[in-house]
Amino acid sequence: KSDESVLSIVTDGLPAGISVRALEKALVAYQLRPSQGHLSIEGLNIQIGDSNEKGFEAEIVERQTTLDEDIGVVAAPTSPNGRGGDADGGEGELAQEDENYAAELYKIPAFAELGTLLKSSRPVKLTEDEVEYVVQVVKHTFEEFMVLQFRVGNTINDSLMKGVSVHIEIEDEDVWSVAASIPCAKIPFGTPGTCYVCLQRNVDAGSDGFQSASFQCELKFTTHECDSTTGELIDEEDEGYPEEYPFEDVELAPADFMARVNVGNFRSAWEEIGNAGEAIDKFALTKYFDVADAVAAIIDALGMQPCEGTATVAPDSAKHMLMLAGNFCGEYKVLARVQIVLDPKNGIVGKIGVRSDDEEVTSIVIGCL
Repeated sequence: KSDESVLSIVTDGLPAGISVRALEKALVAYQLRPSQGHLSIEGLNIQIGDSNEKGFEAEIVERQTTLDEDIGVVAAPTSPNGRGGDADGGEGELAQEDENYAAELYKIPAFAELGTLLKSSRPVKLTEDEVEYVVQVVKHTFEEFMVLQFRVGNTINDSLMKGVSVHIEIEDEDVWSVAASIPCAKIPFGTPGTCYVCLQRNVDAGSDGFQSASFQCELKFTTHECDSTTGELIDEEDEGYPEEYPFEDVELAPADFMARVNVGNFRSAWEEIGNAGEAIDKFALTKYFDVADAVAAIIDALGMQPCEGTATVAPDSAKHMLMLAGNFCGEYKVLARVQIVLDPKNGIVGKIGVRSDDEEVTSIVIGCL
């Protein structure tokens, strides 16, 4: 059979919104960390709703350059839409983010027993492009832990970084604490390296553990002079010069604990979950004067999956209904309906209704706007 016909057979048997690639990643992670019971679609941790993976509804997302592009290893692609990558936001972004993070993390002994990986964020830049050391972070959410994966690039061609680690300043240790830190042995020019910091959330902190938080960060390492052509050290006995390099804070938000899920029939799911844990509120997004931009911002703020094509906004539309679904912290089903209206003088105004299995979770989600 042709590749297309085989792919059709596989995808025809998958629930809506799950791509073959997402299923493959989940199966690889399952092999490394099998769960109890029989293997099933429901039992696999399939991360769906990545807007950059083909087969999902597209969001409006500004493309960030990759770390390799920032340090000059590869050139940034261009496209007619001015965001880089393909015009449809597909292949260029896939090349950047199509990593099986769960499989990578479970191979690290310090992270092997953290539990199920609930979600991984997109890479977020924490430095400007034209600096000596460039840093991006990917946030990996577990039920009680947040693993921060820092990808660090060295743009100085006659310098070698050794013993590279990330130090994080935590002001409120009643909520978060550092459980583990894994340094990178060395980072030469043009070859990014990876450091990890694992934060543990105090479950006794309740809803405070899901509120927005900001952590000051800095790189700690030693620099060693090397030949700019060969990369070899000038002096093998050189103990290096200790350096500290601060960069932008790492931000956590309730959306970091929300995994995207798809529902086949939103109205049916909305009625099924009931109104026991429902809340309704009004909001205003005064800096937005375009409905499509506001929809993208709301999706990003809530971290939920757009349903039934509602991520797409008709051109020049002055109002829109957005329907979203998610699972909070791997335990609570959450649905949201967002009515959006453009006020030409005051920007976007609207009303959001949230239903979930838990009133406290509903309150956390509705407070994101």
